[in-house]
Amino acid sequence: TTEEETRIGFSLEEDEKLELAADGRKMNVIFSTDCSLYQQWQSYLFFFSAFRVRQPGVITRIASGCTDEEKKRTEQWHNDHIAVISNR
Repeated sequence: TTEEETRIGFSLEEDEKLELAADGRKMNVIFSTDCSLYQQWQSYLFFFSAFRVRQPGVITRIASGCTDEEKKRTEQWHNDHIAVISNR
């Protein structure tokens, strides 16, 4: 199975087109959270909403104040739930 076949969100082509805004500018959306499960849920909704409206640019979550275990859990969560939707 290729990455393209297992992707549940944007195709690689669609993702590339959304890297830039319609006017050619590169956009970066950055938001900050902690590592609580509540913030995990809020982050998922934020990412999902942005993807749903085809928000152009890159979205970055900064999770701070995490223990080493929380950091691992948060990174795994991102890989399992967000990275499968978009490479951005």
